Amino acid sequence: SFQNLIRSAIRHIEHNTCIRFKENGGDRDGLRYFRGNGCWSNVGRTGGRQLISIGYGCDALGIVAHETLHALGLWHEQSRDDRDQFIRVNFARIIRREQRPKGSVQHPGMPSNYSN
Repeated sequence: SFQNLIRSAIRHIEHNTCIRFKENGGDRDGLRYFRGNGCWSNVGRTGGRQLISIGYGCDALGIVAHETLHALGLWHEQSRDDRDQFIRVNFARIIRREQRPKGSVQHPGMPSNYSN
């Protein structure tokens, strides 16, 4: 079921990180999963009930965990502001129509310590 999928993804995150969740807490802020169009979430806390869309075709533990981690503030690794120190892209090997603008997400004042 949809609820079991969400619970499994949350257990997966808890098992592999120091993050802990509280189901149906009375707090003002929280996560709200729903069957939307596509798989998406805002990155980071928005305040109130944060929406996480788990559309049809997104019924995989990895996708639900991925979108949950976006809601908790994690960006894609290739968007890290220090990514160029670790990744080299050979743009000459990318088909021209598939190329996207070069850039990275800037997080001024926030350390990039992903080992925690």
